[in-house]
Amino acid sequence: MLYEFVADLEKKELALWQQGKQISLDLLKTCIQTNRDTTSFIQFFNNEITNSSLKESTKRNHFSTLNLLVEFKKEIHFSDLTFEFISSFDYHLQVKGYHTNTIAKHMKHLKRHINIAINKEYMDIDKYAFRKYKIKCVENHHTHLSPEELQKLEKLYLQGKYTRLQKNPGCFSVLLLCRTKVFRLYSFKWRKYH
Repeated sequence: MLYEFVADLEKKELALWQQGKQISLDLLKTCIQTNRDTTSFIQFFNNEITNSSLKESTKRNHFSTLNLLVEFKKEIHFSDLTFEFISSFDYHLQVKGYHTNTIAKHMKHLKRHINIAINKEYMDIDKYAFRKYKIKCVENHHTHLSPEELQKLEKLYLQGKYTRLQKNPGCFSVLLLCRTKVFRLYSFKWRKYH
């Protein structure tokens, strides 16, 4: 038991040293008492999302990034977070067929949590991978719905778990049309045929 305990202490000490921290007896005691893993970025990422004050929908987005990271590599340590790792993760998302802006969203989430890790002194700022890596975005050109698409929407019949939305399809149509900026065209057609 003593050998295992000493080995665990040495592991924690090595992890702290890799993070560039000044090793002290007090720091080791704190690590043992809180029983925190000072090497696992995955565990850190998960704890940060869970304990954050983000909205539930935003938390779900961050958890989707975490799931993609785990899919890419099961266990990620703070020392793994290099420019090469970030670039490989980007390439992994490209191969999976993700759009450039979706990749950018996941990279922004990753960057946010790496910044938090640096601020909480889990990582050394000199090892900041996003200094070299640039997040790429493309401009989206949203278009309006065509008259044929509007007709399909008007004739849409929902089934299964979506039947509750069928009760008032007009509200859904109006909201969608306002968003796509063709409200005037639709209201003109509505008055003409109803």
